[in-house]
Amino acid sequence: METNRSTIAIIGPGRLAHSLAGNFHRAGVAVKMVQGRSAEKRKAFAQEWDIPQHDAIGAPLPIDIDYVVIAVSDAAIPLVANQLTNSIRPGRVFVHTSGATHLEALAPLGESIGVFYPLQMFTGQKVVDLSEVPFFLEGNKTVYPIMEKLARAISSQVFPLASEQRQYLHLGAVWAVNFPNLLYRLTSEQISQQGVDFSVYRPILQEQLKRVFELGPQLSQTGPALRGDLPTLERHLALMQGNAELQELYRLLSQLINPDISFE
Repeated sequence: METNRSTIAIIGPGRLAHSLAGNFHRAGVAVKMVQGRSAEKRKAFAQEWDIPQHDAIGAPLPIDIDYVVIAVSDAAIPLVANQLTNSIRPGRVFVHTSGATHLEALAPLGESIGVFYPLQMFTGQKVVDLSEVPFFLEGNKTVYPIMEKLARAISSQVFPLASEQRQYLHLGAVWAVNFPNLLYRLTSEQISQQGVDFSVYRPILQEQLKRVFELGPQLSQTGPALRGDLPTLERHLALMQGNAELQELYRLLSQLINPDISFE
């Protein structure tokens, strides 16, 4: 199966599917149809990419579809897999795009199944350039090379990774992206009360991220906890009087940075 002659059906016209469609389009890979629960999203997606839409998930797919990309919520993947059993065809590959869901969620679809997981965040309707986004793939010896050709059509970073290891990769993304964003939000709320905009942190955050990838996380840690500067830590805790949860979080994070710190 030549990648540039392959055709794709996308199940779930959401944010990830939007970026996949845009990147496949640039690579000359044809997205031929879209299925999904929301009629409004299906229609908008189909109009933007000039492709047909099917009214409901589970309607038999056209025989010329080579790949079925299931880009739905993690909880919906097993349900969708069961709904697509009437579309199993020789040579057709079914993949899901989840980082946290086991390959076996697609077991009802036979052996031509795989995982096609891009390690990236997707928001709004922006088409994210995937050319340098790492893709982590899983599939048997027959399916993997087929998926690899498809992935390399849109990304230069393609790696094999089994479900067990991919779950840790997804967990790492939560630690590295979602939790820090919560801290940014808390910072924004706190500093805005002092009449300062969160944007003032842009240079320091950019410098921190640069250091993380130049030196590694272990060598880029700074701050009063690392120095064991207890007076400064205590002053910070005093500023958070009235918010016991934040104080406890501050203590815990400080002690994870420096286990030798002992608060009174």
